[in-house]
Amino acid sequence: MTDPAQIKQLHDVVPIDGGTFLSGMKTSLNGLQFGFGIPKEQIKAVGGLHGPAHMLNYADHIWT
Repeated sequence: MTDPAQIKQLHDVVPIDGGTFLSGMKTSLNGLQFGFGIPKEQIKAVGGLHGPAHMLNYADHIWT
């Protein structure tokens, strides 16, 4: 299977750091779309969460 997205990014996330990692991802996406004129349909971004950041993947039933 081929992916038509022109730009593919992986953001390596270890510390949660108050959610500041989301700002970096947003800045990257906005720069590509609005700075370089790449349509949002051509951008695919993934946050690779591990270490302490992995707990952001947990659903409510894990915390109860």
